[in-house]
Amino acid sequence: MRQLNLLFVCFVAFLFVVACADTPKKTAEATVEEVTLNVTGMT
Repeated sequence: MRQLNLLFVCFVAFLFVVACADTPKKTAEATVEEVTLNVTGMT
């Protein structure tokens, strides 16, 4: 049952991410670029 619950939570999280990314694509892309730049700059 625990594995099933974990799978369900992951599925919901995935749907949430897709829904969020679908609405403001430009903002999401900008955020990804910022995060990538920050990570590359930190290393």
